[in-house]
Amino acid sequence: MTKKFRIPGHGIKDIVRGFGACMASDRITVDGMKVRWMYREAPDHDVDSGWHFFAGDETEEYANDPDNFAIYEVNTIANYDPTITAVLDTQAPCAFEWDESTQRFIPAPPPDPEAEEAKFLAGRH
Repeated sequence: MTKKFRIPGHGIKDIVRGFGACMASDRITVDGMKVRWMYREAPDHDVDSGWHFFAGDETEEYANDPDNFAIYEVNTIANYDPTITAVLDTQAPCAFEWDESTQRFIPAPPPDPEAEEAKFLAGRH
């Protein structure tokens, strides 16, 4: 399946530099939703920023399907939603959710990696 992105490659502008790669939901890049939940974990390698971006309405079933996500430069996601730039410098571990009343990202509890791993392993049996 070929994804039809809301912003074509030639439409991506330089907004932020030097962050590296991130993971983002198709709800953002294909469906055009704004980022409403994001978290940063320790990077896996030197080009990984540790950032993960979600529209915030992804179901568990949706989130468990790797075809609904892809790896991008952080700059690409900043083109889809420039509001993320306000918190990109925050060190891992961290998480933010969009607050409609203030129109800003506010701190949220980051995901627990041990709980996520246990959930993953439980699903493999």
